[in-house]
Parts: sequence; C-alpha cells; structure tokens
Amino acid sequence: MASTAKTEKRGKPAAAKSENVGEKTVGIREAASLLNRSTQWVHKLVAAGFVEKVGRGQYRISDITSGTVAYYEDLLQKSSKSATSNRVSEARAAEIELRTAERRRELIPQEEAIAAMDLVVGKVAETLSGLPARITRDLVLRRKIEAAVHAGRKEIADALAELSGFVEAGGDLPATDTEDDPK
Repeated sequence: MASTAKTEKRGKPAAAKSENVGEKTVGIREAASLLNRSTQWVHKLVAAGFVEKVGRGQYRISDITSGTVAYYEDLLQKSSKSATSNRVSEARAAEIELRTAERRRELIPQEEAIAAMDLVVGKVAETLSGLPARITRDLVLRRKIEAAVHAGRKEIADALAELSGFVEAGGDLPATDTEDDPK
C-alpha cells in the first residue's frame, strides 16, 4: 500500500514515466525557457522553418532541439562559406593589383631587371674599353689608363653581381657610398 501512496503523490503512475520526452509538446514560453532564449527568437526559428508547430502554439521538444541544432549548423556553414569567399576575394584583388602594377611598369620580372642591368653595364664596359686608345697614343700612358679602366670594370661587374643577387632574393638595395649625393 505504501507504493501506491508514493505514485499518487508524484502525480502519474510509473507506466506514464516511460513516455518519450522528445514527443512531449510545450508552449512557446516553455520552448524559450528550454533554449534560454526569448520567445521572439523561437518564433524566428519557426518562421525560418527550423521548428514545426504540432498544434496551436505547441511544439515537440525533439523538434525544438533538432531545429536549434540545425539553425546553428546552418550559421556555421554560412560563416565558413563567407570566410572562404572573403579569402578568395582578397586573393583576386591582390592578383588584380599585381597585374595592374605590372602593366604600369611598377613591377617587372626579375629576368627583365637583370637583363636591363646587364645591357647598361655591357655598354659602359664597351665604352670604357675604347677610352685609352681615344685619349692618347703614348703607349706607357695608355697602359696606365687601361689598368685603371680594367679596375673600374671589375668594380662595376662586382656591383652588378651584387645587385643581381638583391633582385633575385628581394629586400632593400645596398646604400651607395658616394660623397656627391645632394641631400
């Protein structure tokens, strides 16, 4: 008899307790309370199709929970797509900027830069090589001038090799040590 008294105090017989909780229905306020959200938020879930009404103002607990999970999964998916879209847009913008800078000749390929330096230095070396003969017919003086020209050409060739290295590796160009620079 004591067991009968206990089931009556709790309200329902033991057989009713085995009812599936997910099939129970609740009102909008209870749904909002379960989710720790406002009733307006739950209404938005319903309007967006994440939660289905089963009766006038009634919702299955299982529908509420699965609808909420689906809503947040949808948000995550949209967020992920948005982030990917932003990265793609940024990459496209960077590529367009590079192409524009290249067309404006603000950027040139490394090979072209090195070839231009080689061309200029080659012309300077050619001009310097002809100077001793153009300056004097005195062979002793000509040999001194040729030695000075040869030393100058070696300095220029070394500087060209160093600059070519900077062009290939990137970075800042070395400072020039000329005293005639107006500042």
